[in-house]
Amino acid sequence: METTGKPKFDDVKGHGSRYDNATKLLSADERAELCRWLGATVPSLARVASEDLAANPLRVDYLMHTGKRQLTHVEFERRPTADLGRRMFCYLGRLQERHRGYHIEQFVVVLADGNPPEEWELGGARVRYRVHKLREQDPDSLLARPATAPFAVLACAEPAGRLALLTRVLKAIWDFDYDEGRRKTLVEMAATLAEIYLTFEEVEVAWKESAMLYPMTEGKIYRHVYAEGEDKGRAEERAEMIVAMLEERFGGDPGIVLIAARLSALDRREAYRLVWAAESLDDLR
Repeated sequence: METTGKPKFDDVKGHGSRYDNATKLLSADERAELCRWLGATVPSLARVASEDLAANPLRVDYLMHTGKRQLTHVEFERRPTADLGRRMFCYLGRLQERHRGYHIEQFVVVLADGNPPEEWELGGARVRYRVHKLREQDPDSLLARPATAPFAVLACAEPAGRLALLTRVLKAIWDFDYDEGRRKTLVEMAATLAEIYLTFEEVEVAWKESAMLYPMTEGKIYRHVYAEGEDKGRAEERAEMIVAMLEERFGGDPGIVLIAARLSALDRREAYRLVWAAESLDDLR
């Protein structure tokens, strides 16, 4: 049964919201453990790959080297938008350009609402990725390991039980036999994610009930992470606008997404000038 409570969409996710960017607080080892939970085959010596897509300002959320010539790509979406498939295709194309000959598996983790399809197709181009909806997950399975424990605040629960679930999650993380600095980071990550469903005042109550030994910080957790997300959001919004312009001029073409990704690295006015000056897509390839 899927029971969530109603998410708060007062600051609905554009790309780079503070909720999905809070997920970047996981360490390299914790990211590898999360990838294992998602179903990826991850060796003990997995490492983080560069999440910058070449010279383009677009960034993926997680990218891990998970085997010989194998990569695992993970995107976090609070409420997936209709362009998710197109963006995953764009990411895949850029990753394939940068990591030629690699097998790349892709995952989408839905933090709150949404039922996105697991594939996207345009013309002869297709991308497939696995979708995990946290609202359908058993909290106990997420609480089994530190890396996934913060996500348990978004797992299946009755609306009236979300405050108690957060209190339980905070206590569970703090009780792990784990580095204290990492435990502090993980409980703050859980508190941030919990605000998808709860008010800050409710989160503060859970924090006190779980007997945390230091005060939480309202809306100020790791500001540099949020700033990075804002940069990603602006670049992706520009790429989406360019896609719409190209489709209006030249119709549907599977190459448009990659062209838009490259153009979005340019100054906005220059990118738009090139779009309107082109006589065909070949002029922009």
